[in-house]
Amino acid sequence: MDLGYTDTGRFLDAIEAGAHFLVRLKAQHDPKVVRVHAGKGERVRARGMRLTDALLQGVLKEEGGVIEVDVLLEKQGRRAQARVVAIPGPEGERRWYLTTVGRHVLSPHEVAEAYRLRWRGELLFTALKSGTGLTALRATRPGAVLSRVYAKVIALSLSRLLELSMQQKDDAPGQ
Repeated sequence: MDLGYTDTGRFLDAIEAGAHFLVRLKAQHDPKVVRVHAGKGERVRARGMRLTDALLQGVLKEEGGVIEVDVLLEKQGRRAQARVVAIPGPEGERRWYLTTVGRHVLSPHEVAEAYRLRWRGELLFTALKSGTGLTALRATRPGAVLSRVYAKVIALSLSRLLELSMQQKDDAPGQ
């Protein structure tokens, strides 16, 4: 559900359909805090505040590097609750995630790991679409479509193996 842009209406559609999502929280989103689960500061005062206001005013601060809050998503009279998690990234920057996956399923650090793994899948699909021409299949019979998809996946796999083999050769001692 990462379309390069995100629309609160799409999130609400997903929630209403019973689907779950995990995306990076974009700068244009500024949901209201409903409840603070992890974070220091004035938890009660943070309720009802926009997330950025709670952070800028020091009402909400990280606790052990983590912030985890329930938030309210709203658009055109529609409302639903979701979860925002912030985890420090590799360079110390804070990474923000918006999800409907419950805390009993994924801890804050598992949310970040799940997003990282999901992103690797996105890169694979990008390579399949652009690197192998998967979007331009010229077949209509199910068997023909399936064989062409398999051929393109095998071609991508062989390409990646060749790339890794060349990389390993370049990294070998004495080279």
